[in-house]
Amino acid sequence: MKFTDKMQLLKQGVSFAEIKELEMEEAAEIEASKKHPENEPKEPENEPKEPEVDKTRSEDVKELKSALEVATKALEESKATIEKQKDELTKLNEDFTKLVNKQTVAEKTELTATDVMKELFNPDKKKEVN
Repeated sequence: MKFTDKMQLLKQGVSFAEIKELEMEEAAEIEASKKHPENEPKEPENEPKEPEVDKTRSEDVKELKSALEVATKALEESKATIEKQKDELTKLNEDFTKLVNKQTVAEKTELTATDVMKELFNPDKKKEVN
């Protein structure tokens, strides 16, 4: 019995004991059907079985091979494109890193001791909040 069936029965007000009984009956029916082969359809024993013949024609095979070759070629081209894009991305990342480092170095200013003392002890300046 499926869980959803159990939930349906519980919603309808069936007790757990009754559900267990239904499961037991269902299991007994399944066992009975397995023991009795009469219920299963029989295959005719006297009729000769026909061997399965490969029904694909050579034209179909050629079409499939050509389609496979086209797909393989497209896959190789897409791999090459992806590799090219990865190389370009790596180059751009390197250029960006160089640019950021160059700007950081250019913005750096040297402060002298007098500049620092003026900055610390100047009551007129507003405090910078970072």
